[in-house]
Amino acid sequence: MTSNIIAIYNAIEGMGVTFTDNAGASITPTIYDRDELESSLQASATPARLLLPYSDAQAVTATMADFVIGNTSTITWTLIDRFVWRPIGHGAGLRDAAVSLTNYIGAYMDAVIALDFSGITDLITVESVTCNVNDFMSIPAGTDNVYVGVDAIWTLLEDDPI
Repeated sequence: MTSNIIAIYNAIEGMGVTFTDNAGASITPTIYDRDELESSLQASATPARLLLPYSDAQAVTATMADFVIGNTSTITWTLIDRFVWRPIGHGAGLRDAAVSLTNYIGAYMDAVIALDFSGITDLITVESVTCNVNDFMSIPAGTDNVYVGVDAIWTLLEDDPI
């Protein structure tokens, strides 16, 4: 067997997320997958979703265990679907961002619930999806280009991909 993580990335990339912002407008952010990421993000490109195979605090881990009946492996995949709402200082401030980001998280979790991985594999389990508001996204890291948005942190367990 081989890992199905690329098919999982593709399914998450294809997951549409549409939400209503503070002004009542319907918003569907553009998504950029691993092979579409730019070295920086312009304010005019927001709102956007960046599908990242890493984050500052998360990493991919793999565990292999040998049993009498053979080799079994489990890989824990952690990936980030980063929603970049807008640069800090744009809009009407905290009240505007708070309503829009809350609406985005609700729409995102609705899309997660509707996502069906069964056509890909029955060996991958979604262990958790956690959405955290991030009010200081430096893109690229270490620059003065600071945005507000949401990090959706996916933890997936893949059973015996080897």
